[in-house]
Amino acid sequence: MTCSYHPDHPATAACQACGHSLCPACDHRIKGAPYCQDCIVAGIDLLRSSWRGVPPSVFPLPPPPGPAARPPKARAPWRALIFAMLFPGLGALYNGQSIKALLQFLTMLGLLTMADLLSPPLDDIFGLGLIACYLYTIFDSYRSAWRSRDVPNSLLDEDERLRVRIRQHPQTIGLLLISLGVLALLEQFFPTLLQRFWPLLLLAAGYAWISRSTRGKRHPGAPSL
Repeated sequence: MTCSYHPDHPATAACQACGHSLCPACDHRIKGAPYCQDCIVAGIDLLRSSWRGVPPSVFPLPPPPGPAARPPKARAPWRALIFAMLFPGLGALYNGQSIKALLQFLTMLGLLTMADLLSPPLDDIFGLGLIACYLYTIFDSYRSAWRSRDVPNSLLDEDERLRVRIRQHPQTIGLLLISLGVLALLEQFFPTLLQRFWPLLLLAAGYAWISRSTRGKRHPGAPSL
């Protein structure tokens, strides 16, 4: 039996007034008897009414709690491992983390694009980064699946935090995606030109980033990336 207020916690007692199942955190003792928080509040309201001269009525019991939300289903770590090996982000998607899956896919796509665009030795650096990212996504999917067994809601909470961070920096993420797309198009139509002048693109991007951050420090209210 689980707690009526915390479905993830096992119940250790039952309220003497309403019979709700209680875990240790919800077990409030009055003269040694367990009571839930709703019954205690109802009893206090009854005392206040009697002090004001209102005749007491039947002890108002709180309504029974609604159906407890079912915790997310625990994921099989070996399945998450196999899915992560098959395709970037598929392991996180199996774990129910759609935002993390999207970020993993876009990160590996960006590393692959840069490794294809740049010339040695930078292409090797981005290639090694791509391999490291791929191995990390496999490990993270396996570890997250194990974590879903211990703390069922932890993966959903992590995905929601990632969603909030993306909403806080939409311009930065959009600029990165547009930059990768432009570089890929330049590589298709002007491969020689891009290989010669890509350092200038990096310098321009770095200068734009520094100047924008400097304006943000001088004018805190101004929008920035």
